[in-house]
Order: sequence, then structure tokens, then C-alpha cells
Amino acid sequence: MAKPKIKRIGILTAGGDSPGLNAAIRGVGKTALSYGMEIIGFRDGFRGLVEDRKIKLDKYALAGILTVGGTILGTSRDKPHRMLIDGRTRDMTEVIVKIITNTASNAWFAWAVAARKRARCACIRPG
Repeated sequence: MAKPKIKRIGILTAGGDSPGLNAAIRGVGKTALSYGMEIIGFRDGFRGLVEDRKIKLDKYALAGILTVGGTILGTSRDKPHRMLIDGRTRDMTEVIVKIITNTASNAWFAWAVAARKRARCACIRPG
């Protein structure tokens, strides 16, 4: 019998801090855990995604974060189409879309990055 494939989601926060980011991370994380999914948090926004700075978000990592200010994942103001990498400004849009489609398979977020739209969190579209 084939081993069941584990479903994973990735979360990152980008732009500036705003109220409710930790609550959103916790809400999405706890819901995903209840469905048996694995949650990966990318530290420091898009830079963390490009540089593979990830942490596993389990029930222990999500506990007690509602009263913590900012975001437990950190954030950056890097713009995917204008990132400083190795001393040069590069367009990382295609790299980020490739990472996302190969690992997270989050079609909306991949589209948002490709279209160079601003997204606050990989899992929640701001209203």
C-alpha cells in the first residue's frame, strides 16, 4: 500500500507589521493541523522564502502567540521584483513562483506574486 502524501502549507508575512498577523498565523495553523497538514513558516518574508529560512509550525510553536506583538515569522519589505541578492538587484518573481508551485502548490499566491500584487500573508488574502 502506498504511503499517504502529507499535505503542507507555507505561511509568510511580508510588508510591514499589522495587527492580527499572529492571530491569522495561529488560526490558519491550528485549522491546518486539525486536518492533518504540516505547516511551514518562512522567516522574514520573501527573503526567507528565497533563502530557505523556514521553521516548522506545530501546536507548540503556535501556542501563546496571540499576545506577542508583531509577527512570530518576522517580515521584510523586500519586493519580489526588486530584491538585493549578492550585491545586485534582481527580479526574483520567477524564482519565487517556481518555489511556491513546486513546494506549496498555492495557485492564488503564485498568481499574486507573478502579477506583482501585494500580499500580506501567503494564506490569507487581505480584504
